[in-house]
Amino acid sequence: GLCPTRSAGGISSPDALLAAHLRAVEAAPEGRRRATLYGAARGIARMVTAGAITAEHARAALTAAGLAAQQTDRDIRAAISGAFTDEGAAA
Repeated sequence: GLCPTRSAGGISSPDALLAAHLRAVEAAPEGRRRATLYGAARGIARMVTAGAITAEHARAALTAAGLAAQQTDRDIRAAISGAFTDEGAAA
């Protein structure tokens, strides 16, 4: 299912932005996957702080993308938590 997003904080098309971040994770080459997941998580964390998506939906979407990119649960959780903390988003 699609995560509900809304225009907020100057983000005019949050659905497209979210999809782009998730696609980047799923398409990342071997060896870049963890870094790409972290980068996407930071971008999506900024959407959370802007109020464009809830932290719960952001985590769910990132976890699904990470699993699709063959990341482990532990690596996914670490990337999301680190990114959310670095962006000051409620993790």
